[in-house]
Formats: sequence, structure tokens, C-alpha cells
Amino acid sequence: MRAPLIRAVLAVYPAAIRERYGDEIAAMLHDSPHPGRDLADTAWCALRDRLSQRRAAMTPARARAAVLTLLWLMLTPVGLSVAWILCLLPLSMLGGPVMELVAPAIDHHQVMPTLLSLQVLPVSWLAHRLGRATGRSGRVAFSWLAVPLAIGVTIAALAALPDPWPGDLYGGHPAGSGAAVLCWAAGTAVLARAVRRRQRQGRRRAARVLALAGGFAVLDLAIAVFVLLAVGPARAPLGYAPLWFPSALTGVDLGLVDGDRWMLADTAKILPGILTVCTVYTLALVSAVVPDRSRASAPSA
Repeated sequence: MRAPLIRAVLAVYPAAIRERYGDEIAAMLHDSPHPGRDLADTAWCALRDRLSQRRAAMTPARARAAVLTLLWLMLTPVGLSVAWILCLLPLSMLGGPVMELVAPAIDHHQVMPTLLSLQVLPVSWLAHRLGRATGRSGRVAFSWLAVPLAIGVTIAALAALPDPWPGDLYGGHPAGSGAAVLCWAAGTAVLARAVRRRQRQGRRRAARVLALAGGFAVLDLAIAVFVLLAVGPARAPLGYAPLWFPSALTGVDLGLVDGDRWMLADTAKILPGILTVCTVYTLALVSAVVPDRSRASAPSA
């Protein structure tokens, strides 16, 4: 039997069983006269042992901690949205008067959207710190999947709320926002797992480059999905699709939708910014997760 198949089956076993009986199982599969049947039987046993171990380890206290962690992850985008709005208020109130004093010759109405986009910096810093703290707590299992899924469900639910609830803040188009969030969650999960794998291999510089480039690509794709569904290709030419996300985030819009400046930012509202800070949060959390080695305790004889 091929070695990659044997390694794949052994990877399903709990660490304690794999370390104690891995060589015997590998030798049995390698010399098996019925490789297909024995491989299926061994894979089923490995899956059963994995599930039984998890059921035995799931005490009421751990179940309660898992529920609280899930609630924390789902409330995180709410908190980041509140932080985004709180940072927006002083910039919107003070930006105009400051521009009048500093550069009275410049039409501050043209630069205000870009000035307001600076709020992404403090909120991203907050998201990074929060993600690192949550990751180091060791409470999030399968963080590369659980975090984007929990955040995506919350943002999609918020975007679906009608007026006077805050659904309009996330684009005002539930189908477009939901599809964009789904695209973001899937892409971020794949990206987070790839970043985490490179970190475990000791390739930290490659992990940082992948996080930056991959994060931008995921956000660009998510906002493109939103614009196509919320606005339509007739009003937003596909040739400008790579520019939709940076334009909506920074407020630098030269008429990418309907040929009207700032129409794109007015349509997407805070969705690009919230997805950006949630990406920072997710990658920071996954990068800070410490592997839990307590599960590898040997079974009693």
C-alpha cells in the first residue's frame, strides 16, 4: 500500500494511539493482502477512536466554555462595528474644521471621505490586539474555521436586519452582503489555515507576506461579489472590479459606479472596513494560537 495513504489514515488517530501503535498499524497496512478492505476498516476505527476521545473529553465545564467562546467570537464583529462608529464620530465632527484651518484653499468635501477612512488604522490595531489575546488564551479549537464562520454568521445576520436596525450600515442589500460575507468567510478560512501552516514550519516571513497579499485578495473578491449583486455590472463595469475594494475603503473614487464620485463608498458603507478589521482579527488570532499538547496524554493500560 502506498505510504501517503497510510500516513493519511494514521493522521486521523488520536495522538496517543498514533504514537503508541502507529508503527504496528503502518506495518500491517503495508503488508496487507487485502489493502482496500483493511484500509477502510482502519480508517473507520481511527475515526471512531477520534470521536470517542472527543466525547469523553467534553465535560460540562468544557461544553460551557465552548459555548461562551462561540458567543465571544460572534459578538466580536458587533464590538468592532461599534469601535468603527466611535472612531468615525470625532473624525466627522473635527475633520471639516481642521481642514479649514490647515488647508483653506482645498475643498474639504473632496478629501473628507479619504480622511474618514483613516479610522481603519486604530480599529485594525484594536482588532489585532484583541485577536492576539483571544488566540493566546487557547480557548478556540479549529480557529482557522471557527473564527471566520462565527464572524461571517454575525455580519450576515446584521446585514439582513431591516430599518431601523443597523442592516443598512453593511450595504443595505442583504443578498449582496450575505454573498460577500460567505465569500469572505470561505476565503479567510483557507487563508488562515495556510498562514498557520507556514508559521508551524517556521516560515514566518512567508506567513506575513501570505497574510497581506491573501487578505487583500480575499477582501477584493468579497467586495467585488457585493458590488456585482448590489449594483450590477451595467452600473459598475467589470473592468474596474480590482479597484472596488481599495476605492470603497479609502474613499478615493473617480467614478467607478455610475460615473459618480463616492457612489461606491455610499453603496458599500462600512462593509469593506468591517471585513478588513475582521480579517486582521482572524489572522492575528490564528497566528497566536498555541498548540494544545495536553491531548496527547497516553492512555491507561
